[in-house]
Amino acid sequence: MQKIAIIGAGNLSWHLAPALGRAGHEVAVFSRRGNFNLSWPVNVLHYDELVTYKPSVVILAVPDARITEVSTSLAARLPLSTTIIHTSGATALKKLNPAFSNRGVIWPIRSLLKGEPILTWNDLPVAYQGSNQVTTDLVREMVEQLTFTSYELDSQQRAQLHLAAVYSNNFVTWMYQVSYELCEEKGIPFSTLLPIIRNTATKQKGYEPRLSQTGAAARGDQNTMTKHLKLLNGHPEWSRLYRLMSRLIQEGLED
Repeated sequence: MQKIAIIGAGNLSWHLAPALGRAGHEVAVFSRRGNFNLSWPVNVLHYDELVTYKPSVVILAVPDARITEVSTSLAARLPLSTTIIHTSGATALKKLNPAFSNRGVIWPIRSLLKGEPILTWNDLPVAYQGSNQVTTDLVREMVEQLTFTSYELDSQQRAQLHLAAVYSNNFVTWMYQVSYELCEEKGIPFSTLLPIIRNTATKQKGYEPRLSQTGAAARGDQNTMTKHLKLLNGHPEWSRLYRLMSRLIQEGLED
């Protein structure tokens, strides 16, 4: 069992803290804010109480740009033997202050929102890394207590995977938003698209997605594409996006 302090009371902390608690660790979340609108599933303490808490592991669930700053601040307050871990997919391990000899990364490959029902982590993929073998073993053990699906990835691999996730998750979500607004314009419930959205997602089995590509661009249906573009006359940016995506699909299927 580890005594774990999670710094930051954001989306990831909301899900990670209780998961680590269920795995048998003592966990508390620390934040500089004193008031919380949500009823947290674990203790939330003020940041100033961190030193007296005496954690063996500190997990930084803070914005990427603050990882170096916060880890440097902690180096002046905690024993340098403390294991310090960040949770960013896009940030290199070396961004943690090197004064700490035991540095690691735990990155859940999933979009998380505070206030949602607490996740079951069993099948949630998690990437991890350690600065030395002892830390790697510790981080791996913690991750394997959370999930059956884990990957040891170095900083470059994580950054590349994070970029890939932006395309497959963040950008796709905004495509849904465009679809939602197009439906709204004509009084069509967005829910009519939910079955095709779910089907497209569950269709992915790990092979090249282009092998299951359908639609007007894939079949070279210029008449339908022209009709679509006319419907987008009032949305020049969406029209440009439609043209670009259609071209990329057609060029990709020619390979």
